[in-house]
Amino acid sequence: MAVEKSSEILVLEIRKTYYLIAYLTGFVLIYISERLIGGFSNYRWIFSGAGVLLALYAVFKWSAGCPRTGGGYRSVAKLMAWLSVGGLMSLAIYFINSDLVLGPMPVVALSKEGIGYRQVLSALWPIMMVCCLVPLVFVQWSLGSMAKGQVIEKLRVMGSARAGASIAMLLCSLFLLNAVVNQKDVHVDLSYFKTTKPSDSTRELVSGLSDDTKVMLFYPRDNDVLNEILPYFKELEGLSARLKIELIDLAIDPNKAKEYRINSQGKIVLARGAETQVVDLDEKLDRAKYKLGKLDLEFQKALLKLTREEKTVYLIAGHGERSQVKVEWDNRPLYIEFTKFLTSRNLRFMTLNAAAGLGKEVPQDAALLVWIDPAGTPLPGELDSIKKYLIGGGRMLIMLDPDSDTSSLNDFIEYLGLYFRRTKLADEYNYLPLRRSPADHYSIVTNNYTVHPAVGTVTYYRQYMPVLFHRTGYFES
Repeated sequence: MAVEKSSEILVLEIRKTYYLIAYLTGFVLIYISERLIGGFSNYRWIFSGAGVLLALYAVFKWSAGCPRTGGGYRSVAKLMAWLSVGGLMSLAIYFINSDLVLGPMPVVALSKEGIGYRQVLSALWPIMMVCCLVPLVFVQWSLGSMAKGQVIEKLRVMGSARAGASIAMLLCSLFLLNAVVNQKDVHVDLSYFKTTKPSDSTRELVSGLSDDTKVMLFYPRDNDVLNEILPYFKELEGLSARLKIELIDLAIDPNKAKEYRINSQGKIVLARGAETQVVDLDEKLDRAKYKLGKLDLEFQKALLKLTREEKTVYLIAGHGERSQVKVEWDNRPLYIEFTKFLTSRNLRFMTLNAAAGLGKEVPQDAALLVWIDPAGTPLPGELDSIKKYLIGGGRMLIMLDPDSDTSSLNDFIEYLGLYFRRTKLADEYNYLPLRRSPADHYSIVTNNYTVHPAVGTVTYYRQYMPVLFHRTGYFES
């Protein structure tokens, strides 16, 4: 009877979950004192002391609950006792590794890779803690699931312990992987859009630099935004000997910041001789996330402004052309993205109409004339000015809509040796599925171009620059 009674007491004793609650609460209090409070505050010692006492109380109860009789009860109780003692040992290792024992200075390295006692202990205590706490929780969970019976299924409890140990080892492998990655500083961009990867057009710009260009990154060391953009600029630096990357901390080198009129961190300055361009990305990662997605575009714009002379493109207006802004009577799509793209190429847009002198002559600084879907009749003298401009070597881009009435331009188009066919083109295979209907066949996508200077750029980048023609007619020569 005495043996049965002692076994019954053990079963009830080791199933008590408040021992585990006290044990885990002690660890939580220690975490709060060390990570949230810290320093030499009295609250730190109060929380740490309370946490250690709670953990010791649980360990004592589990150890004292080991029966003096045989059977499966004793092995389960001993397992819980040893796991709880292992958790306390991890705390002891953490204490030894703290500044209170080893001091703030790093110890002598064990190997050439710089792995010292401090690094070994830093990896050992969390691994040991996880390998003890997780199986302990699984064992207690298994005991609690055995209802109120007076029998403990040893095999079931040990199976739960092994499952907890497997999960613990998986978590520990993540710790070790993090330690290896921390030693091997390799940057890998796995994002879908590869935002920190230079585009081919940017790489070509950098490779073709003819003058020395400096890129200064005004960021503090170990900055999250700097870590994101540095691989981007390091890759560009390797493309040309004329591009130099320089890291500048505003707090350390205020004179450099004053020279380039920079008053805050988070700036990228491009300098070529006396000319400079600034790209503002911000210093904080949460505020810079959106701008990081456009890093390549913004850098390319700034570099183009330094390396290429700004040219003027004139948009012919005054004849019912399409607009960049919404007009009440006009339901035709706007061409905002078109001007945005050309602006990024360091082109400046100006409007040219009769009031601006189109009836007399095209301005001498016109690098290109653009005429987008005119719906009205040109005024006298305007077409003559355009013809004179073209005869003198000028360039012109004409875009016509097959649904618009552009008959007033027929004579001018014939003068150019062209004829505009309003028949809408369709393709059975190469089209963009916009509405998932037969009408999508009118949205043609192609990257096949004829040999002509007007399409030289898209021909060179045909792999990256397919062109969409939505409900288009065609020209014949």
